Amino acid sequence: MVISNRIIIPPHSFLKSEMTNLQRKFLHPSGWKVYPKREGEINTDDLVDALAGATYNAIKSSVQHLPTGRCFFCL
Repeated sequence: MVISNRIIIPPHSFLKSEMTNLQRKFLHPSGWKVYPKREGEINTDDLVDALAGATYNAIKSSVQHLPTGRCFFCL
C-alpha cells in the first residue's frame, strides 16, 4: 500500500512508539489479539487502529469483486 502510494504515512514519532509497544496474546476461541502493553511508555493504540482502518479501506476500494471469465472468441 505504501509502495503503490495508495497510503502516505508521514514520519511520526508517536505512531512509531505505538507500533513498538504492541504485543499479541493468543485467545483460544478467537485466535490472536493485538493490544498495547500496559506497562509500556505508550499504552494506547489509537493511531495504529486508524492506520489499519485506512489500509483496510484502501484495499477494499481497489478490490471490489473477483474478475469474471470471458469468452476469448466472443470478443
